[in-house]
Amino acid sequence: MANIIMYNKFEVAPELREPTLALIKQLGSNLEEVLPRFVTPDRLVDPRARLVPVDDESMMLIFDITGESTRQLLLVGVYQNGEATDKAERLKMEVNPVNGITSLVEHEPTVDLKAAATAAPAAEPAAESAAEPVAPSEDARTLIRQIDAGSESAGALSSQLIDDLGFSYALVQLLESHTDTDSFAEAASALPAWEVDAALALVAGMSVDQVKEDYGLNQPTATDEQTPDEKLAAGLSHPAAQMQFTHDPDADAMEAIIESADFNAWRIFVHPQQRNIITANHKGAARVTGGAGTGKTVVLIHRAKHLMEQSPEARVLMTTYTKSLAESLKLNMNILDPRFLEASKPGDSGLWISGIDALISWVMKEASNQEIQHAIKAVTGLDEVTRPRALDGKKEQQFWEDALDLYAADLPEGAQIPAFLSDEYEAIILGQQITDMSSYLRASRQGRGVPLNRSQRKVVWSVMAFFTNKCMTAGRVPFKLLAALAAAVVEQRNEPLFDHVLVDEAQDFHAGHWRFLRAVTAPGANDIFLAEDSHQRIYGQRLSLRQFGIETRGRATRKLSLNYRTTKENLDYAVRILEGADNEEWLDSNGDVDALTGYHSLRSGPMPIVRRATTVTEEIDVVAEQIKAWREDNPSSHIGVLAPTNRKVSQTITGLEGHGIASRNNNTASNSNDSDSVAVLTMHHAKGLEFTHVILMGVSDDAVPQRYRMEGLSDQDKNSQLLRDRALLYVAASRARDAMMITMSGQPSELLPKSED
Repeated sequence: MANIIMYNKFEVAPELREPTLALIKQLGSNLEEVLPRFVTPDRLVDPRARLVPVDDESMMLIFDITGESTRQLLLVGVYQNGEATDKAERLKMEVNPVNGITSLVEHEPTVDLKAAATAAPAAEPAAESAAEPVAPSEDARTLIRQIDAGSESAGALSSQLIDDLGFSYALVQLLESHTDTDSFAEAASALPAWEVDAALALVAGMSVDQVKEDYGLNQPTATDEQTPDEKLAAGLSHPAAQMQFTHDPDADAMEAIIESADFNAWRIFVHPQQRNIITANHKGAARVTGGAGTGKTVVLIHRAKHLMEQSPEARVLMTTYTKSLAESLKLNMNILDPRFLEASKPGDSGLWISGIDALISWVMKEASNQEIQHAIKAVTGLDEVTRPRALDGKKEQQFWEDALDLYAADLPEGAQIPAFLSDEYEAIILGQQITDMSSYLRASRQGRGVPLNRSQRKVVWSVMAFFTNKCMTAGRVPFKLLAALAAAVVEQRNEPLFDHVLVDEAQDFHAGHWRFLRAVTAPGANDIFLAEDSHQRIYGQRLSLRQFGIETRGRATRKLSLNYRTTKENLDYAVRILEGADNEEWLDSNGDVDALTGYHSLRSGPMPIVRRATTVTEEIDVVAEQIKAWREDNPSSHIGVLAPTNRKVSQTITGLEGHGIASRNNNTASNSNDSDSVAVLTMHHAKGLEFTHVILMGVSDDAVPQRYRMEGLSDQDKNSQLLRDRALLYVAASRARDAMMITMSGQPSELLPKSED
């Protein structure tokens, strides 16, 4: 029996897919029957190359790697007989002498196997790696000069890339001669995938040390005692090598590979950055960060699978901000592992996938009256006998306004609005678990937009007390308070529900959520894992998770930088939206500045189109014209029109119908493969989705930002609201995979990047 490894450029003609699948299955399960059919060409650069007939005119190219205890077959592709022989005589497996990564490299056929039959050569390092680098071009625009590695000269940097990272001389030459990443990537297409990807990460701003760590280049897998074949096998298991090879694909994955030739499908392929995060062990909590489209959710799903494989009896929760996003997580988990053990209910062995508020509601529903009464006392200090349910946003606003009718005159400017009071209640009262006035008077309010003296704090406390009592009387409480009550229910039982919790879109969770998640998770190794991007925080306010007993500093936090979704042109436009924030910094859940250094895409496409109309009718005409042009160019395109408000969504759907374009209100946050109709939805509902083509519609100065939200806010709170508006526009812009257009009627929004014309 042999282990099967597949090359990520595996080729097979459609008519040969079925016999190829049958042959692969036979190689993995009954190799002895296939061995007599192996053909060994006469002239090889690698004696491990073999050919196996698929039919009379085609053969599969295989490399047979035999270790002391295992046998591995690397499947390269199926070709016509002549081409198969030519490839077998040119391809060679090599171990990088610096980092131990195994790669498949093309050479000239020079070895006559019959003449060398008595002594198989060892796996030699690539010849280029031993060569002296040439002096770099004086052109300051070459890619080598765009890399900041702290070296005194470009020549010293070239040597460092070869000696420290294991880059080939050929790749460094390309960095020294090319001035743009598109031409470089095309010229380097035959080189190992990890080299090209790591080089582009350096050009995008990552440091040499960071690349070395993220790609595992400082952890050689082979030892001097190993045989050449054992070194090759060890190098194939390196995380960076797995950008080029897929190990032991199951039947479903194998069929997907053969049918689509798509090795970059997320369920089969993960980047070395991602793989290290998926399998890492931590003493407690950990976190993955990164810009939109870097695969944070992919990491989360794969890590859930990994944790369950490590501990089959573990109780695992995967959760996110909304019900629809949770449904997407469950769908993708089923794609990754259709046979995963789903828990029968929260707290049972297996994986439970749920929106966070749905889980909170379940805990409250299952709690006894006595548990809820004790929880209300612990969280609010009140003795109440009620089973509160969720209070909707409009009612919450009304309750705060009722309280302000009594106390607003004694509050400073900026504190006389429901938005301030709601945030104060969440961040200070619930966040610091305050139940009495004396505690509130001593509480730290660092980072809050409105300063309060002692007497003003007393007034604010009176407003809070009025609000809480009114909620209890109505039997309705805001979601953040309901979450804190559910946390208190679990805390008094002293029986956490889960061993491991994985949280997607963590930047949007509020204080009640974090209090609840800490309560339901047993403290221990790998207990809480977060995926977050502070640049996508479109709800609520930023919080430090340390106050909830969740610590993710140092090596517990890892950052992803490669965008898989969108093109460089669209990515650049989205990032420029963020860079317009002059008065506020993007801070993560540790309170650290969240920079986008190294954030890059390997894909190219058209520049985003910006079209300004004079009227709403003209804007709809422009949008309809562009949709028709995209469909003519690509009939299978999936087009999303994202608008700032529900009113604009309805207006757009009606307008498109007048142009004969079928559209649907897609405010349900679900990806759709329906190319027959255009998805029209708000920017808020676009979170977690992607489309081949995106139109950001209605991005005018009178609509974005929504200035009514800033009425009565302090200057600091206005800046925070502007930051959320920028984040929303960035989320919308980063949904586009291939092409994007931005439209407005009237003046463009101040949040859009300034035109470079």
